[in-house]
Amino acid sequence: MDVTQKSVQTAKAQKSKTISNDYIKGLQKKHFLLYNVIPAIGTVIAIASLWWHPISSVEIGLLIGMWALSMVGMSIGLHRYFAHRAFKTSEPIRAILAILGCMGAQGPVVSWVAVHRRHHECSDLPGDPHSPNLEEGEGILGTLLGLWHAHVGWLTNHEYPNPMFYAPELMRDKTISKINRYYMLWIVLGLLIPTILGAVIHGSWIGAVEGFLWGGLVRMFVVDNSILS
Repeated sequence: MDVTQKSVQTAKAQKSKTISNDYIKGLQKKHFLLYNVIPAIGTVIAIASLWWHPISSVEIGLLIGMWALSMVGMSIGLHRYFAHRAFKTSEPIRAILAILGCMGAQGPVVSWVAVHRRHHECSDLPGDPHSPNLEEGEGILGTLLGLWHAHVGWLTNHEYPNPMFYAPELMRDKTISKINRYYMLWIVLGLLIPTILGAVIHGSWIGAVEGFLWGGLVRMFVVDNSILS
């Protein structure tokens, strides 16, 4: 969720490490519904549709291709480049990695980076946004609850790491700030590309629907479970 501007206004400058208010909690729940729950439902629909419309090489290609682009953006871009600053690259490549990372629909660049840096700062300690080992009880039930929390449960309600504290260099970066601001546009673009390609290749509206399902929603579901695992 893009809460960058709100966080700047409500965090009372850069000293606060985390921000938690009703506005942000509402955005977290909305983001989870739109970009985690709906892709999961779309995946169920896509699998059910196989009974009357077998998947073709086009849908498989769109799924794998869009998944690969999203994973490059998230694993190489958001994770290694932006969060860990593991390498240097040119300005155009930075922008491409940021946009591809946003297509994965797991948060704008500065939000993703802030959460990840917070995770490393507090790994398996109080403050870790998605540790499976905190306050989930003991025994098998506690283990299962911890796994659920670490996988997706934390997405609906966690203290939002203040980007002004955890990603100040990205907040000052004009290019990344602009890409960050249009986060939802990049998600829509990631859905439109396979939809249009499916329509063009198949030459029908059914091809568009198949492209949207497999290259769009199923791809988002697979990306979710690739990154959050």
